Amino acid sequence: MRRCERAVVAVLVALSLGVAILAIGEAQQPFRIGASLAQTGPYAVPAQSQRRGYQLCVKHVNEKGGVLGRRLELIVEDDQSKAPAAVAIYEKRITHDKVDAILGPYGSSQWEAELVTLRAGGLIPIARQYPGASDFVESYRKEFVGAELSYHSAAGYGSCQVLVEAIRRAGSPEREKVRDVILTMDRNTVFGAFKVDRDGLQIAHKMVMFPWQDGKKVIVWPEELAPGHPRFPTPPWSQR
Repeated sequence: MRRCERAVVAVLVALSLGVAILAIGEAQQPFRIGASLAQTGPYAVPAQSQRRGYQLCVKHVNEKGGVLGRRLELIVEDDQSKAPAAVAIYEKRITHDKVDAILGPYGSSQWEAELVTLRAGGLIPIARQYPGASDFVESYRKEFVGAELSYHSAAGYGSCQVLVEAIRRAGSPEREKVRDVILTMDRNTVFGAFKVDRDGLQIAHKMVMFPWQDGKKVIVWPEELAPGHPRFPTPPWSQR
């Protein structure tokens, strides 16, 4: 082979290696998830519990190699417990930061305001839930020693896990594919049953009602889980 031919071959090999390296590098880019969660203001305490759930989920997923070969990166900003701040944060994450997905804030006012932003930006909030309650509780207590374990934490963890499961099932982080999987997902989770309607509204999960009765908390609804019954009219506190 003549010198010029060898040079051309060498260049082509180098270029092919460069493409391969770029492809590998691109595959290793983290899957970025944006979120707005109160670190100050009246929602700060429950929102931080929810954030710990997000963080624990991200840690567990990354320890297992991520999703579709990509690690998760959680990007959280303080919305100060204010709906306008939450809207601004999500707008920035969607339009400027170009995150791959988002997870919801804490608080109904923030959540409702976020939905408007998401419909305009093409992303969807991820509903909250996932199986493995006992493992979650044990891991949470080890990871966040002294931090109170609440349903907010389980909701955050489960929300992230539903997102990851949807990406795996879709085989792609493409938003439309992930959305379609979430809209058809039907499974039991740590936070209860998970299923949403075509608008993303949770229709399977039931909250548990447990009033104080005879000095103890007693589940009275849903009926299939209720050892007790609601008392009407509700007695005064001195008689509960």
